[in-house]
Amino acid sequence: MKQFLKSNSNYFIFFATFTVAVLLLVFIDNKYTVNSIKVDGLSKKVDFAGLNEINNQRIWKLNENKIIESLAIKNPAYTISSVEINYPDSILINTHLRLHRAYLSNDEGYFILSDDAVIIGKVREKTENSIPTINYYQSIPFSAYQMGSSIGQKDIVDAVKFLDLVQRARERVTSIDITGFYMLGLYTEEHEYLFSSEKDTSLQMYQFEQAVRQFQADGTRYKTLDLRFDKPIVKF
Repeated sequence: MKQFLKSNSNYFIFFATFTVAVLLLVFIDNKYTVNSIKVDGLSKKVDFAGLNEINNQRIWKLNENKIIESLAIKNPAYTISSVEINYPDSILINTHLRLHRAYLSNDEGYFILSDDAVIIGKVREKTENSIPTINYYQSIPFSAYQMGSSIGQKDIVDAVKFLDLVQRARERVTSIDITGFYMLGLYTEEHEYLFSSEKDTSLQMYQFEQAVRQFQADGTRYKTLDLRFDKPIVKF
């Protein structure tokens, strides 16, 4: 009889322990499941995709860098600045909308480039008159790049950087011609600025800022500022 009671007691203890363990695992699973996702920096004009794939996931299985990579692919119009996993059940995503900086002409239409030379649009016809067009000396197949792809050509990347530089000087660039690695021409209604991808980018930016600041302070009128050589060349 004692043996029977002892056996039943051991069975009861095992069953109770097993039940408590299962309930505890269910509780932890529910408690540490993503049920709150906050995204800062969204635009009402552009949807943000991919959140459904994160919601209701077990939070300890998620990786911040992998979330950034996944969301960046699905949202080429946005820059994903950071992802914060906050236990037990929430995620904070910081992002901002990429600006339309320039059209890049290709064989079938245009790529819309962001300020970091990422393709955020592919169009057959231009619809924005406020951004300039980059005319490139080589043919770029329309189908060779997908939305969210980064442009690999250094001279195109440099041209976008120089575009931002000229715009910060409060000038509107109307067109950009890249006729070779050594010749990046940015044109405004009054001036032409010539840069080169063969020369240090930071040095050209510094020389541009110094020259334009001096011209604006003196009221000097000029036509061309050529920064491709050791010293800037100015044509009046």
